[in-house]
Amino acid sequence: MITDNFVVQIIISLIVISLLVAWHELGHYTVARLLGMRVLKFSIGFGPRIAGLVRNGIEYQISALPIGGYVQIAGMSSLEEGAKEDPKSFINQPRWSQILVVAAGPIFNYILAFFLFVSVFWLYSPSSTPSLMVNHIASNSPAMIAGLKEGDVITHVNGKSLSRTKDFLVAISKSQGLPINLQINRPSKDLDEKVQQQILDMSIVPAMDDSGIYRIGVGYVPLSFSFSGAVVESFAQIWGQSTGVLSQLGQTIFGKSDAKLGGVVEVTRQLSHAAGQGLKNLLWLMASLSVVLGLFNILPIPALDGSKIFILCLESIIRRPINATAQLWIHAIGIIFILGLMLFLTVSDVLRIYQAG
Repeated sequence: MITDNFVVQIIISLIVISLLVAWHELGHYTVARLLGMRVLKFSIGFGPRIAGLVRNGIEYQISALPIGGYVQIAGMSSLEEGAKEDPKSFINQPRWSQILVVAAGPIFNYILAFFLFVSVFWLYSPSSTPSLMVNHIASNSPAMIAGLKEGDVITHVNGKSLSRTKDFLVAISKSQGLPINLQINRPSKDLDEKVQQQILDMSIVPAMDDSGIYRIGVGYVPLSFSFSGAVVESFAQIWGQSTGVLSQLGQTIFGKSDAKLGGVVEVTRQLSHAAGQGLKNLLWLMASLSVVLGLFNILPIPALDGSKIFILCLESIIRRPINATAQLWIHAIGIIFILGLMLFLTVSDVLRIYQAG
């Protein structure tokens, strides 16, 4: 446990969000400078400036709202005064350079996620044999009914040891509602208060959710990897979480899932909970959030990096720039949509917490 002080947990959560965004923006900043573009400002947060300094013609600042950030590069639009005449402006660089700068933010998020996952898998690994520690059990789920508890460590599925975490998920999805057998290690204390490991066999019947996927209702953190195993599992986690988010998003959009999207309040709540559980859980959630941040910024959503990459690629195909005013309107509409969505999700988060309380 990092801390059980709720206020400190909230502060840690806001710091983590700011760090993830700052790292994303650092990607744009670093690649822009390496490619010789003129960077004007690096801001953590939006709104009024709280503190800052100027170094080598670049303004570094911390702003009032620590839920975002941006890097201002000279000449991002041809409508900027002097952009066409400045050889270091964004619009005067080769198209591949422009795409690389815009894509650098999401790429940095995926790089960070990779190293965080490796840290969790390898540095916190008690042995080189893969296993899974249960850290959440949903109410009235098959896992709860069967007697699985938080802190249990899953070592075998259907009589076979795990070679990777995906084995566990595959066994559940292929069960077709038939029981799966788990072997778990359960920490317990003897009369002398010494921690002992009980080895238990447990049968759980997966249940199908609204989207047609079999689940047992648990959250888990992978344990026990060699360094090479940690590297392989980190790539697998990034791929699995990215495709999982896309699948869930598609099901939610088309009404095939009752899953609720979470906003800043929900993210802060989850980070606060992770901070209360310890550094390992916090690093895991940071890695997962970095994957989500990187993923959404490569989707062609107006005002986000993905839409800019799409426009740059389209310009490369048609061999002429798309009208700058039209681009501004597209991004403006995107910003309004994103702000409206953030407001809606924030209100939904607050109402959900109020109703749960």
